[in-house]
Amino acid sequence: SLEGTKVLTGRSLREGEFSFSLYAADNSFEISQNMEPVTAVNDESGNFKFTIDFDKVGTYRYVVKEDISEPLGGVTYDGAIFYLLVTVTDDKWLYYVSDGNLMREKIVK
Repeated sequence: SLEGTKVLTGRSLREGEFSFSLYAADNSFEISQNMEPVTAVNDESGNFKFTIDFDKVGTYRYVVKEDISEPLGGVTYDGAIFYLLVTVTDDKWLYYVSDGNLMREKIVK
C-alpha cells in the first residue's frame, strides 16, 4: 500500500472528511486516461492509504491529488500534487515521493 498524511491547522481532523486520488502516470508523470484512479479517505489522525498490489517486477509512476471538487467551508487547500516513482524487485519494493521540490524514499519489504 502507498500511504500519506493530511495535515490540517486550526482545528481537528474528522475521519473521512478529505479524499485523495492515486492516478497511474506515464514516464513524464502525465496522468493515464486508461485507468480509473484509486481513492482513499483520511482517518481521524489524517492518515490515508491506497491499497494496490504489484504483481510484476518493474517501475511504476503515479500522481496523487487531493479531491477538492466539493471544498469544505473555511478550509484553504494548497493544491499540492505528489509524484510517486515505485520500483518493484523480486523481494521488495520502494517508492520515491516528490512534491516537485523534495524527494523522499520509503522501502517496503
